Amino acid sequence: MPAVRPAPVLPEASLVAGVSTPVEDPYYPGTSNPEVDALHYGLDLDWDGRTLRGVTQLTFRAARDTTTIRLALARNLAVTSATLDGRAVSARRPGNDVVFATGALAQGSRHVLVIRYVGRPGPVKAPSGRPDMTEGLGWNRSPAGNVYTFQEPYGAFTWYPVHDHPSDKARYDATVRVPRGQVGVFNGSLTKTESLRGKTVTRWHLDRPAASYLTTIAIGAYKHSAVRMPDGKPFTIWLLPAHEKLRPAIAKEALRSYSWLLKKAGPYPFASSGVVVVEGASAMETQTMITAGYGIMQTELNPVLLHELAHQWYGNSVGPIDWLAVWLNEGWATRMQQDYEDPQGAMFDAQALDTMCRWSRVIAGPAGRYDPKRFADDNVYICPAGMLTELRDKVGVAAYDAIAQAWPVEHRDRTVNRATFLAWLNEKTGQDQSDLLRRWLD
Repeated sequence: MPAVRPAPVLPEASLVAGVSTPVEDPYYPGTSNPEVDALHYGLDLDWDGRTLRGVTQLTFRAARDTTTIRLALARNLAVTSATLDGRAVSARRPGNDVVFATGALAQGSRHVLVIRYVGRPGPVKAPSGRPDMTEGLGWNRSPAGNVYTFQEPYGAFTWYPVHDHPSDKARYDATVRVPRGQVGVFNGSLTKTESLRGKTVTRWHLDRPAASYLTTIAIGAYKHSAVRMPDGKPFTIWLLPAHEKLRPAIAKEALRSYSWLLKKAGPYPFASSGVVVVEGASAMETQTMITAGYGIMQTELNPVLLHELAHQWYGNSVGPIDWLAVWLNEGWATRMQQDYEDPQGAMFDAQALDTMCRWSRVIAGPAGRYDPKRFADDNVYICPAGMLTELRDKVGVAAYDAIAQAWPVEHRDRTVNRATFLAWLNEKTGQDQSDLLRRWLD
């Protein structure tokens, strides 16, 4: 069990960068808790192949006056102790939550909550009909014993106590301890690897605030290599031995996709990028370290890597404030993917997208008010991509390209909604785009 260390003195800029305005989620309200504004997570994770022992040191701001703090934590993970600012606090466990009796906390006050926990993690069911999400969200173990996670719209709570909602971005540092011969992969930059007491220990630092659904962990006999991108930043490729044959193709496509996005989307918003290939069925834009299943990388490497890389600008750097706004992520990334695959626009013109959008609404509802049991269906990809295509046709390619680059730059590290996007778009185009959004999203 990792020892509880004294709270580090975090740089003020690091904490300020994690300040958010948490909101209640209109679709999955159980995942949101607006009195908590997480600023920084310090994770210490010890995995022996069956049991996870963890310490989470959460630096947070009370976003309103409160006497309790509620975080999400899967019921199969037991809290063994907790302290708030060095003082022991009690915890109760309603369902997949943990509620700490903190005493009176004033709005705006800053605190450090240290939670020790232990258990055997596992996935939870996704609110979706997609075949690549049937394995469940959060902590998954493959038949070979390797660990991977996919957790949109939630699932981080299956392996650490967290405010598991996109409105609350935070900084992260993580230490991952795994059996010798394996490696724990996390988001951001690997700052140190060492062997301690029969375990491989990796330490990771994420340079910009991230929403919890964008964190990742993968554990297995991983080997890595790095490709230097045109802007000088590293792209790191993490592969299991059985997947080594993919390394040259991933390196080639990463360089091609990244270079193209630098021209189309603007400067890359983080210090590093990379991909960890896992044994799951899906792919996910986890921040700075894309998580992608081996099967999908074998068959769809080109569009998948470009799409998930595009999300680093659209969805990660600037993200949705709640899950009603998931179309903002997927519309931009899909439009970028279509431009990449079809630069002449022969396949993905507005008329073709309108036809596909209409069919997707029959199954999952309109993109701006989708069926909450059909999360991340085709509607939230195709319909907003069609909207952006029509916008490009209206304002011209040059003006559209300027809008595409300005959106992530001017909203870096922020969480936004439809009203924010519409007001900004009206200002940029000098026209009221309400009808454009209404027709495609509603």
